[in-house]
Amino acid sequence: MKNDLNQSQQQCQNIPYSIVSLVLGICSILLSGILFIGLLLGILGLHYARKANKLYLTNPQQYSNNTLVQIGKVTSILGIVLGSIGTLLACFLLCTYLSY
Repeated sequence: MKNDLNQSQQQCQNIPYSIVSLVLGICSILLSGILFIGLLLGILGLHYARKANKLYLTNPQQYSNNTLVQIGKVTSILGIVLGSIGTLLACFLLCTYLSY
């Protein structure tokens, strides 16, 4: 009985860095309007999502699933796209303002 409990606890572990990538991806979406911050957080979130995915692929039996990793990757990519648009828009507006 105790061995079954230990095995189920080992199988239900979260993947390291999965929550970090999810939080960074969400923050990158929320802060995408601020110059370079959303873009930087999205890149960091994508880095940690890839790191977590490598850990999951090396030993998938040890971890419960990689849903948080996939969600973190998607939110980080979305944050990168929105951060890039926000940065380009800010640079365009700044150049337009300085030209007058």
